[in-house]
Amino acid sequence: MATYQNLHTSITLDSSGTLADLQYFLTTATTAGADTAGPNTFGRTSVVATRGGFTLGVIQDNSTFTGFSTKVAVLGISKVAAGDTSAMDNAITYGTKLISSSVGRAVPSTAAVADYIFGVALTPLATGATATITALINHIGTGSTN
Repeated sequence: MATYQNLHTSITLDSSGTLADLQYFLTTATTAGADTAGPNTFGRTSVVATRGGFTLGVIQDNSTFTGFSTKVAVLGISKVAAGDTSAMDNAITYGTKLISSSVGRAVPSTAAVADYIFGVALTPLATGATATITALINHIGTGSTN
């Protein structure tokens, strides 16, 4: 098995809610719950809720506290929650470009050029399955096709 620990660049952001059971889910920036009077006026982080939506990184913590500072891997190799039993028509194979599902899990990119491709798979996952895989977060962005 590949070693991935400490092979990513991370930032620390406050969570917009509890992160219980959301470790390794895909996250984006949000202004929800922002502390406009404090030092974190830029907002917080929350799980990506739109298929193919912008993905900032991967949640590394598993806190049950709201507003907890959480580590987010933004570049490099990380574990990623992947698969979607209802919205994953293709298997994930080595090198598959990845986008977010509507529940913050990595799924294979389709030909939709508006989808935000956040990285590529380094481990496989069968169609319709859910698991934690290893991925390279490299922010290919939008406008790329398979």
